[in-house]
Amino acid sequence: MTTHLVERRDQTRGATPIALSVIDEKDLAAEIQRNRGKVVLVDFWATWCPECLKLMPHTVELRKSLGERRLAVILVSLDSPDDDREIVRQALARNGVTFDSCVSRYGGSPKSAEAFDILAAALPNVRVYDREGTLRKVFAAGRMPPEPFEPKDIEKTVRGLVADE
Repeated sequence: MTTHLVERRDQTRGATPIALSVIDEKDLAAEIQRNRGKVVLVDFWATWCPECLKLMPHTVELRKSLGERRLAVILVSLDSPDDDREIVRQALARNGVTFDSCVSRYGGSPKSAEAFDILAAALPNVRVYDREGTLRKVFAAGRMPPEPFEPKDIEKTVRGLVADE
């Protein structure tokens, strides 16, 4: 399955509902490759992760400030793809997300951590890829020793890669 994450607006009724594609690791890899030519930020998050929800508005603002032609943002929720989609949509809407997003096919199970290589299954987990699709930086709560990070650290990495044009 190839997903196409695009911003959509209905001019008569405001923003259209956010589409949530169910993806696995192969779909994510294809989406990163589809966005070659842009810096790509992948944010693994969940509605039950307070730090993830705290980070999301910064991610949304970064995308807005750089524009979708320069920065692709792929949000991957680890909530259940079967039971929690409306909860995920509500969390995205509350945090100003206007672009389509994803839900892991494996939900919050250990399979998500394994498939997406999320250390210690710890969230938030943010990855930044360069314009060639090469992973350049991982910001992960599960790193040992812990490497705390702030939104400004992610922004610095993203802006540095965008400036390398």
